[in-house]
Amino acid sequence: NLDAQAKKNIIGNAKNAAMATSSLVSAAKATAGTLKDNDMERSRAILNHAQNVANATAKLVNLSKTAAAGQPSPKAETAKAQKELGDAVDHLLASSRGVSSVPSLDFSSLSPAAEALLAAARAIVHATNNLLDVAKPVVQGSKDPSSMNAMSNAVKSVTGGIQALMTAANGLKPGQKELDEAIEVIQATSVDLDSAALNAAIGSLENSAPPGKTATKCQEEILESSKELAAAVKEVITAAKSAPENLGKAAKHTSDVIPRLATAAKQAAGLLRDNTQQQEQLASAKNVTDGVLELMCAAKEGNMNNVAQAA
Repeated sequence: NLDAQAKKNIIGNAKNAAMATSSLVSAAKATAGTLKDNDMERSRAILNHAQNVANATAKLVNLSKTAAAGQPSPKAETAKAQKELGDAVDHLLASSRGVSSVPSLDFSSLSPAAEALLAAARAIVHATNNLLDVAKPVVQGSKDPSSMNAMSNAVKSVTGGIQALMTAANGLKPGQKELDEAIEVIQATSVDLDSAALNAAIGSLENSAPPGKTATKCQEEILESSKELAAAVKEVITAAKSAPENLGKAAKHTSDVIPRLATAAKQAAGLLRDNTQQQEQLASAKNVTDGVLELMCAAKEGNMNNVAQAA
């Protein structure tokens, strides 16, 4: 039987793995995004490997939860899950290597805004690849302070790169500021829901609802936000198809609603006692958020076919 400290250590390690995986998957999505226009097959492969990493981590987290509860956890099953995670990370790293290579360009033919965009793109891809490299030992359970510090610095570099890329892109496409900001808010909400789902999987999802707030009230807020979101999405679709001058306002409206929907979903999940029900509640909100994110990205690209499919 495990003593209290051993159980605490198991849960702590599971949380660390979940947090590292969340950062790793986000970085992989950013890397895949740089390839979708010129190498869709590789972009899909990166996203597929990232999903495998997330699934393998979830499996290990569930096994850790079983062990912490004092129930027998088959060594063979645990070893298999560890190998699956290691293989998934290896495949993700292998598929992402070399993404930072950019064909030589004649900079004399580029405008200052285009130069800034290219420099920002190179910086973010380099930072993302670096994050993938340094995250591997952390995801596999390393407690080495240098590894943790390297990952923290890499995350900061990726974040800074994303911000620089958005600024540079706005220089090329005036009027896109609101749409870019909306995408950033929705992406952050998606990551937040990922983190909450992982906490639910290991039984550590906190009740974030204000004192006295009931599950019924949370569900009412979810319903209200869903109705408002449907109207906002309709605005985005209409603007993308026939009134681009209204796209920024529609995007802002959408990005205002998504966090409220996610907050209500997290509060509702936190009030539930069953872990499975918690995860289902959060997964529902996550699916909606990712669908809206896909729609917003399609609208930004001006691809009306993708807008119709996302809707």
